[in-house]
Amino acid sequence: MLCVFGSINVDHVMRVHEIVRPGETVLAKDLVLCQGGKDANQAVAAARVGASVAMIGAVGRDENGESARLSLVANGVEDAGVATTGHPTGCAFISLDDRGENAITVLSGANASARLRNLSDSCTTLVCQMELPTDAVVEALEIACGNGCRTILNLAPVPAVLTPAQAKRLVAATEVLIVNEGGFVYLVAVLDWFSRKVLAWRLSATLETEPCVEALKEAMHRHGKPEIMNTDQGSQFTSIDFIRTLKTADIQISMDGKGAWRDNVFVERLWRTIKYEEVYLRAYDSVSVARESLRRYLKFYNSRRPHSSLDGQTPDQAYLNPSSQTPVVA
Repeated sequence: MLCVFGSINVDHVMRVHEIVRPGETVLAKDLVLCQGGKDANQAVAAARVGASVAMIGAVGRDENGESARLSLVANGVEDAGVATTGHPTGCAFISLDDRGENAITVLSGANASARLRNLSDSCTTLVCQMELPTDAVVEALEIACGNGCRTILNLAPVPAVLTPAQAKRLVAATEVLIVNEGGFVYLVAVLDWFSRKVLAWRLSATLETEPCVEALKEAMHRHGKPEIMNTDQGSQFTSIDFIRTLKTADIQISMDGKGAWRDNVFVERLWRTIKYEEVYLRAYDSVSVARESLRRYLKFYNSRRPHSSLDGQTPDQAYLNPSSQTPVVA
């Protein structure tokens, strides 16, 4: 069994036009509550791919604590190792602006009192991150080592203060150490199948549905609605909001079969092109820098980059002259 020792939070995500600055007050466009904590998220992710997972941590005697437990259990994670304390359940307050930048304030709450006292004999691997007090993580890894468990530590977030003694103990008790150089953002694009033209796109710091719906609405506003919309079976594209947008516009819905890459081959080729001609050649310092660089590249892709399958035309040329030739699938 995989055991995860660490943070359990409830995230309060507020969408704002701009991140608030000192002395300012800004109005949020909406508020979304979702389950968070790096460790709890990792436990859920492992359970969703079929692992047997137990969560070890702490929550408060409050509504957030109850919802966090229910979420873990609903996702197939055992919660017997989650203690209930007199402290409030950990919370993260996240402001997410229109450019994808964010500002996060975290209340550790019950997480600060979480301790691993012992491990069941069924635990074969212990996974930790650094959202709990450093001493608590060190002690947990050492207990796991003493029990003969494999230990995995993701050194994020890096502690503001890490003494040489703590670092030595962490290294000694860790079998697999993961160090993150940066974070991730997510790109969604609406593509015209005939011409390969990118009709609209969004870059987001989250995997929420809203950026996908925004890209779809922009594509329809600027280029008109299609007869058929094809997507994969990602949760964003099977969501109520995304499906409702298509049905309201009277667009037929086509979804790829599981593992049927051929159904989505044009989008997969677009991702490959963007990665090798743009992303892999850059080192983005922020989400806003990534967005601006991708904006320049996609303008080049549509208007100046010729495609062999379009007989040397650019996507813009093929889109504006659809009768000039038929794309070849190869």
